[in-house]
Amino acid sequence: MRTRRFAAAVSVTVLALVGLTACGDDEEQDNTKTEAKALADQAVAAMDKIEFLSNKGSGTDENGNPIGIDACAVMKTKDVKGTLKLGDESAEMLEVGRVRYIKATPLGWAQFAGRPGDARVADLFEQASEGKFVKSEPEPGDAATVDFFDGKTDNVTKGAVTTFQGKDVVPLVQERDEDGDKVKKTYYIAAKGEPVIVGQVEETVGGKEREETVFTKTDKCEVSAPPADQVIEEAEFNKRVDEAQGN
Repeated sequence: MRTRRFAAAVSVTVLALVGLTACGDDEEQDNTKTEAKALADQAVAAMDKIEFLSNKGSGTDENGNPIGIDACAVMKTKDVKGTLKLGDESAEMLEVGRVRYIKATPLGWAQFAGRPGDARVADLFEQASEGKFVKSEPEPGDAATVDFFDGKTDNVTKGAVTTFQGKDVVPLVQERDEDGDKVKKTYYIAAKGEPVIVGQVEETVGGKEREETVFTKTDKCEVSAPPADQVIEEAEFNKRVDEAQGN
């Protein structure tokens, strides 16, 4: 029952962050003819020009339970704030300077730990966290939540033109191994005009885990780290959880 897996899940969930429609009155660029890596690089550049992004996503976890996210990001700093949903429970999440902060409801902790409705586990986590944000430092090589393509565009493949949310798009697919599973992430790039990412689907190959995210511009997103007296370090939190379990 560690927070690292959950923090990673936040990055996956959340980090699916952002999607928009192509905009501008310029002569429309045809993105369908651009090679995969070049298009991915152009998409990252287009997204980085946006000031604030808003994201609403939904899907299912590895057990088929409903999940969701409602978040926004400041693209200049890559800071993010939002609410994660798993079933009927929720958690607040912040990412400031790549440091992540998570605060869940008592039953939210139990849900995220894979023990939904378990009052004993909920109480254990609530006592360990003291109702504060659990702070997780980034590990070497960790990408920010809104680093599209996980900061690497050299392993992307391009699919045939399709539609996403009623828009013509070019799918760019990236796969990775994670905890023994193969995870497939598909970014949908506007087929015409500025090559913005209009949506994303992340799924575990052969599993139930899947989340679809649609991205939109927003005119405001204010993100700041929680006060120091409202934060507990991840190591201390995990230590308390282990001690409460007799480990």
